Order: sequence, then structure tokens, then C-alpha cells
Amino acid sequence: MHDLIFLRYPEFFPYIDRKVYMRKFSYACTEADLVIAICEQTKADLIEFLGVPESKIRVVYQTCNQRFYTEWSEEQKRETLAKYNVHGDFILTVGAIEERKNALSLVKAYARLKKDIKTNLILIGTGKTYKLQIENYIKSKGLENRVRIIENVNHLDLPAFYQQAKLFCFPSQFEGFGIPIIEALFSKVPVITSKGSCFPEAGGPNSIYIDPNSMDELTDSIVSVLNDQDKSYQMAELGRNFVEKFHRSKTSENLHNLYEELISQ
Repeated sequence: MHDLIFLRYPEFFPYIDRKVYMRKFSYACTEADLVIAICEQTKADLIEFLGVPESKIRVVYQTCNQRFYTEWSEEQKRETLAKYNVHGDFILTVGAIEERKNALSLVKAYARLKKDIKTNLILIGTGKTYKLQIENYIKSKGLENRVRIIENVNHLDLPAFYQQAKLFCFPSQFEGFGIPIIEALFSKVPVITSKGSCFPEAGGPNSIYIDPNSMDELTDSIVSVLNDQDKSYQMAELGRNFVEKFHRSKTSENLHNLYEELISQ
């Protein structure tokens, strides 16, 4: 079970989708001998919303694609980013451009800081109505040369964006796990993300956690990282050490051990 966001935030899901998900998820949890949750937050939600007995749930963390484990050469990164006409320093966020992900708040925070920092902002993802809101806001603030939304990034090229970013910001309201966070940590990028939910599980003790509804917290945190090279370096290095717990070798071993346990019962 990845998440129960459709129950926490029903306003983000069509009625028919919520009904289908509820039927499928409830049936699966009832019939299964064991339910695997991908984080402690999902485990808590399974207990709270679906009444799944705690004894029936095990947490096995996810990982990200192995391509994020390896550091690219400067030439590889430069050539890859040039395909997207990306040059210079930038803050990065990655994910579907939808209201729950809260990217508009990030753009608004950036608008406050545009005179104080030279770093640009790049949003990678696709969206519809919410994306249009962000585009309109960018135009209204004259940020077209500083803020870019890039939709057509090949997943094979994503490591170049992460590894070249000065900062990864992910002020989402709620996630099942937050794979972009561990992609950033594997890429040795300092991370700012939200308080609560699964974010501390994915981001570890050396990421910065902000109230996603507080513009002041977000702007202050961005400045504190960009203006302090020692802090940025420490966050990146310690974050890379922490995220090793999500390496494919470890997550696969944990899942294998769980299967062995079930078979032996």
C-alpha cells in the first residue's frame, strides 16, 4: 500500500475514483495475509482509515531508480542540461504540478527573493489547471527569465538536473513517501521539504522542514541554504549518508526477508 491520500484529501480526487479506490483497497487489506506499507505514515493511515490491525502491517521502504546512485561527470551534466537550454545555478522541484504538491507557494516564495538571489528556479513536471495558475503568476511577476516549467524531461536525464541543482525544494502538503526527496539526497543536494506526513522519514535529520503554508518559513529556509556554503555542503553530505538506507540492495533484502517469513509460516 502506497498511500491513502484519497481519504485524507478527497477534494483532490473525483467521486468515482474515490469509490473505486476504497473498494479495491478495503478488499485487498481484508484478504491479504500481510499488508506492506511503504512508510510509517501509510501504516498509521491504514490503521486509522481502514481499521487494519497493526499486527498485520509491515513497513518496507521504497527506493528510487538506480540511475540516481551514480555521480555524473561535469561534461555529462553540462551536455544534458544544454539540451533543455538550462544554464547557471538553479533551485529545483520535481513532481506532478497539482495543487497538493504546492508548487505555487514555492514560486511565490521565489518571487519574494528574486532581488536577493541570483539562482533561478526550475519546476519539472506536467499539469493542467494548476500549472496554468502558476504560469499566469510567473507572467504577472515578470519572472519568465528566472522561473521555468519544463515538461518534456526524459527520465534518463533527471540525474543531471538533480546533481546540478543548488537546492531541492519540495513543499508538498502530503505524500505517500516522496521519492523525489530521496532522488535529491542520492544526488547530494540539500533538501527543503514539509513538516509532518512521511517527509521526515524520507528526508532524514539533516533536511530542513517547513510549514508548507508559511511563506516566511520557506523563504527564510531558501536563503539560509543558498547563502551558507558550509551548511549546504553539510546537508548534502549527511543527507547522502542517510539515504543509503533506501539503497536498492537494502530495500530488496528487506522485502526478500519478509517473503521468506511468510513462506515459513
